[in-house]
Amino acid sequence: MFLRYTKKNGNADRVYRRAVFLNNSVLVQHGDGIVAFAYLKSSEGSLGRYVIEVASVSNGGAVDCEEVSRYVKRFIGNSKKWESAGFTKRRYETKVVSTLAIDAFSIKRMVSEQT
Repeated sequence: MFLRYTKKNGNADRVYRRAVFLNNSVLVQHGDGIVAFAYLKSSEGSLGRYVIEVASVSNGGAVDCEEVSRYVKRFIGNSKKWESAGFTKRRYETKVVSTLAIDAFSIKRMVSEQT
């Protein structure tokens, strides 16, 4: 499992983006809403085919689908650094959907207390 936190700088309203990569699936949360979900559709040797579903609207606000799609592709590509079984070649199929059926999920940062 890999977790990444990013924020958009230069804006008075900082919106945090969280992404988690788990078992060849990616879940991306922007602010309070899930904006993208990607999963491994098939694998053929060193080629992995991923499907990326991007919500056009999340929590009442419009989503920049192209920017979120690029973020997911970059995140999947960087996963090769973290796991030895990463694919050397990847193909992506991007779908824009009105809403994602996985809105019940959220990515939370667990902070352990040190004594």
